[in-house]
Amino acid sequence: MILNREQIAAAGVVTGAVPASCRSTTYDATIGDIITQGELWEKDNFVLEKRGVVWVVSAEEFAFGETTTGLATLKTTWTHKGVLALNVGVIDPGWTGPLATALVNFSGGKISIKKGDAFFRVMVFGHDKTNFSEVTKSRELYISEILDRSRLFAHTFLDTHSLVDEVAAKVFKFPKLAVAIGWAGLGIALASIFAPMAVNVWLDHRNSEIARIELERRVGELERMAVSSRPNVAPQLDRVAKPPRQEPAAQATK
Repeated sequence: MILNREQIAAAGVVTGAVPASCRSTTYDATIGDIITQGELWEKDNFVLEKRGVVWVVSAEEFAFGETTTGLATLKTTWTHKGVLALNVGVIDPGWTGPLATALVNFSGGKISIKKGDAFFRVMVFGHDKTNFSEVTKSRELYISEILDRSRLFAHTFLDTHSLVDEVAAKVFKFPKLAVAIGWAGLGIALASIFAPMAVNVWLDHRNSEIARIELERRVGELERMAVSSRPNVAPQLDRVAKPPRQEPAAQATK
């Protein structure tokens, strides 16, 4: 069962509630602290650059007992501006403390973030008693934990180096050696495709060169044979039979 405004107040879920944030069936958590690159932002306003990441912590504190469960979602006014939250979801029974999330600017321009802005819509569900683990975080301890988380994030979303390390080492639990092996396998695959082509081109060129040399050799031999046969032509002409000598006609009458 979703609790309405009066039931949320009666259950004592929100400490430090702002009247303007008390909606009919939800409570809008407001920004109390801004954290960027592991540092607490002291000013009231913060400009979130394109693809920038910033952490915000609620000014209010929430207490969910054995009969209540929460659901936190980013307000649609933020998503319409191009801002998304990296961690939203269920708030388990037994949680006591502030709420926080990392905001990412996916829009095409800068976005101004101000302390006191509503960022989370928190729904409260009532249910029968259930087994739960009590987790209580003071504001100082919770902010300290968020500062540590912020230091692990790149200051911009999809930072190349951070993305490789996070995906390979944390998300998929792959060691860096596996990434290197993958690149090596890609190199071997490309070599298996292009190496035979290069060898064939080299062999064709070599065979053509051998054929050219052999052709030049044979042409040279023919030229030498032609030159060596020319001096024998004149002697052979001397051996040609001369026509018989004709006697004078007077001698023929004797």
